[in-house]
Amino acid sequence: MKRTGFIVLLLSAIIISADADHIPSTGSLDLEYQSRIALIGSINNWNPYVEFLGNVNNDTFQLGYRHFLAGTYYRIHRNLKIGAFYLLQEGTRHDDDWIALNPGWKWDDSTERLENTAILDLSPRFILPKILNEKSLASIKIRYQYNFFNNQQSLIFKPALSYFYLSDRKPVWNTSLAYSLYFPINFSEAVLYEHGLYLNFIYHVNKWFKLETRASLLFKNWTTGADSKALGDSYSVIEKNFNIGFGIILTP
Repeated sequence: MKRTGFIVLLLSAIIISADADHIPSTGSLDLEYQSRIALIGSINNWNPYVEFLGNVNNDTFQLGYRHFLAGTYYRIHRNLKIGAFYLLQEGTRHDDDWIALNPGWKWDDSTERLENTAILDLSPRFILPKILNEKSLASIKIRYQYNFFNNQQSLIFKPALSYFYLSDRKPVWNTSLAYSLYFPINFSEAVLYEHGLYLNFIYHVNKWFKLETRASLLFKNWTTGADSKALGDSYSVIEKNFNIGFGIILTP
């Protein structure tokens, strides 16, 4: 009898372990380092924008996600900008990148996979009442994205509050706190695909050169990929990512 019970427990453990293999493995908190260089122009009501950004994983010290972003904002009202951008990115993962090896599972290597994305942006903002010599700015970024690699569409809402310290009516430094809500339109089983908190601090060295430090805490919801669906599997896993970084902003 005892032997039968042991066999049942052993078989149950094997079954549970096999099921767990179908679920993407994520760390308790992934730490990444980020750097970026941004060029922001100003021509009448136009603000051309170019950005290079790259992440390095703390555990492997290998280059992870990176992108090149180019486009422009156009101010249609003192409180409203619209924008259109092209995004070329590498190292992005999707639900279907969790693939079966038969046996075993792993993330597909996307570090050198190029993905092209079109972006439309709507950015209303409002100056809040002055506090001494400082100004505060409330804004919300509403962004539509279309990824040509897999035809995925998404909508991002990112409300933010910015605080400026001025001297002789010129900004000396500013800081921003934002929260991003990333909604999938035609993919993922999750209502909210990703969300998280962003914080940055920018020091204005002069009119055209700025230094930035930034940090973010993001939560991404991985749901059942194609290979798992073929096996009748289902899961929902939250990945937590903490990102700290440094940036250079040029504003000629």
